[in-house]
Amino acid sequence: VRGGGEGREVVVTLGKRERAADNMAYVPWTRLMSHETADETITDRVFMDLQVDGQPAGRVVIGLFGNTVPRTAANFKTLCTHGAAAGGSAPLGKSGKPLSYVGSNIIRVMPRFLIQGGDIVKNDGTGGDSIYGGKFEDENFILQHRGEGYVAMVNTGPNTNTSQFHIALGVHPFLDGKHVVFGRVLMGLEVIRKLEAVPLVQNEKPTVPIVVAACGELSADEWEALQLKPAGSTGGTGALGEVQITTQPTTNQPAGSTSSQGVSRHTLECWAAAYAAMASDAMSLGIPQEAIPDLPDQPSEDQIRQARDHLQAMIASFLSSGL
Repeated sequence: VRGGGEGREVVVTLGKRERAADNMAYVPWTRLMSHETADETITDRVFMDLQVDGQPAGRVVIGLFGNTVPRTAANFKTLCTHGAAAGGSAPLGKSGKPLSYVGSNIIRVMPRFLIQGGDIVKNDGTGGDSIYGGKFEDENFILQHRGEGYVAMVNTGPNTNTSQFHIALGVHPFLDGKHVVFGRVLMGLEVIRKLEAVPLVQNEKPTVPIVVAACGELSADEWEALQLKPAGSTGGTGALGEVQITTQPTTNQPAGSTSSQGVSRHTLECWAAAYAAMASDAMSLGIPQEAIPDLPDQPSEDQIRQARDHLQAMIASFLSSGL
């Protein structure tokens, strides 16, 4: 404390917090300096029962932050509840497709980063719809990707939200301010983690279907009853861990090739963030910053792959030197 009277000031020395274990990225100063906590009150609870290659994988329960992002939460909740009842059917959206997550796929799995789903139109990550008639605005960016299990909207730029969503697999501050966070996984993170073992092509596309077999809303009584069930029970979807996933190395297309749909901006953004985390790790090993390849502001798929491969070779050589 310095001075006195009206001129008194308090001087605080801050030490940088430890890097997040999941993605090795430093927590931004804006978060360290924050003195307010966003309202993460759970206003609604919805569930998704997942299947992997036709086998029950378990139930994921998601709590929605309806106080902070009511429109975004309402969209997700409605898509979970439409057509959920036995014999029920969902109304058609602007796309002409049912406004329901039932039957949609998890179309992207990026281990340690996120899983993505919710394309109820094309089921390949290039489509989507909403209860508001197609794309709707970014409600706000108050909530952040503060840890594993936070759920946010997938978009193709500002104000392009539809039905697609991602579930974070770690602390991802580089997604804050770009994707509207609206909920978090309350139960079933072990189900999400199992998806990371599904065989992939292009490091992200599952080779077997991961399908939302059923979804709906949980009442307060149903949620309480679910919490009281023994560990390993999923409320009618089969025991957790019932699905057997054979792990195999991921494969990629030849250098320079792309899929027929190309790679989305969201994917490139995540790959660039992963490369930044790798570069940070390399510098912590003692590799000079000037030796690490830089990425342009909006890198292409090939640029990211080439930089990543070069940096991986550099790290391997550095470690093999015995340092």
